[in-house]
Amino acid sequence: MNYLVEVSELEKRFALRGRRTEIHAVRGISFRLRPGETLGIVGESGCGKSTLARLLLRLVEPSGGDIWFDGEDITRLPRQQMRRRRRRMQMVFQDPFASLDPRMTAGQLIEEPLIIHRIGRRTERRQRVAELLEQVGLGADVAELYPHEFSGGQRQRICIARAVALNPKLLVCDEAVSALDVSVQSQILNLLVGLRRGLGLTYVFISHDLAVVRYISDTIMVMYLGQVMEYGPVDAVFSAPRHPYTRVLIDAVPVPDPTRRRHRTLPIGDPPSPETPPAGCPFHPRCGEASDVCRTTVPVLRPAGADLTHTVACHLYGASCAADLSPILPVAERVPVT
Repeated sequence: MNYLVEVSELEKRFALRGRRTEIHAVRGISFRLRPGETLGIVGESGCGKSTLARLLLRLVEPSGGDIWFDGEDITRLPRQQMRRRRRRMQMVFQDPFASLDPRMTAGQLIEEPLIIHRIGRRTERRQRVAELLEQVGLGADVAELYPHEFSGGQRQRICIARAVALNPKLLVCDEAVSALDVSVQSQILNLLVGLRRGLGLTYVFISHDLAVVRYISDTIMVMYLGQVMEYGPVDAVFSAPRHPYTRVLIDAVPVPDPTRRRHRTLPIGDPPSPETPPAGCPFHPRCGEASDVCRTTVPVLRPAGADLTHTVACHLYGASCAADLSPILPVAERVPVT
C-alpha cells in the first residue's frame, strides 16, 4: 500500500540554555498517512503538536527517527534538496496576520512562492493568483488590497491560497482556525474540505478543539507530553475512547443543551513540567484510575480491541482487557461532539 507520509520513532529534544537537561518535546512517534486522508492531532498546549508539525516539514531538525514523504526518505536531505521538496508540502499557521507581510498586497503574497520557485512568467503568475483568489472565495479584485484591509477569516483564506499555489500534496494546518470566530471557523473548515476533494490534498490538522478535529479528520492522534496516548479512526476513538486522557478531552467539549446531564471525567491537578516528566505513564499523576504499574512502566501502543487500527498506550485499557470494556465505558454515556 502506498503512503504519502510515513513517520517512524520520531524524536525531538531541545537543550535548555545554561542547563545540562533537555526537554523531550516529541518521543518515539510513528504513523502512516495515505494520500487524500486527514490526520487530526489533538492535545493540551505544550504536548508537542506544533513541534511535530515542524518536524514533518524539516523546519526543525529531528533528534532521532525517520520521515518518509512520497516514497523518499527526507530525514537527512541537504538543505537545498529539502527546499525543492517543500513545493509538495506546505503549512498554514495559527495567526493569519502574523503570517502575512503587511507591506505586500494579497496578490504579491500569493505570487511570492511562485517567484521563489521560478514558476511561470509574470502574466502567468498573475493569472494563477487570480484563480487562487477565486478558489478560496475572495475574488480576483482584492489582489491589490493589503492584509490590514481584510478580516481574520479573509486573511486565513489568503494564507490558504498562498499554501496551495505550488500544488502541494501535503498541507499541515497548525491551529489554522483556532484564532477565528466560530462562524468563520466553519467557513474555513468547509473551504479546506472542498480543497481536499478538488485538489486531492492530504492534511495533517492540528487543533485543541476536538469538535473541529472530528469534523475534518479521518484518523486522530491524541498526544500528551510528547507521546501518543491513543491513535485510530476518528469514529472509533470518539465512540469508544480507551485512554483516560482521551475521555478527559472529549468530556471537556461543551454540549449546546443546558438541560442535558452527562458524566464527566476530570483530570487531577495541572500538567507536569516537560523538564521533569513523571516516570511510567506520563498521565498517571492526573489519572484517577492509575495503578502501580502506571507509575513505574511506560505503556506502549497496543490494539484497543478487535480493530487493530485503533491503538492505545494504556496499561488498563490495552489489548489485554479490551474485550471487557463495556461495563467501564458504556457507549450510551458517551456524548456526541457537536
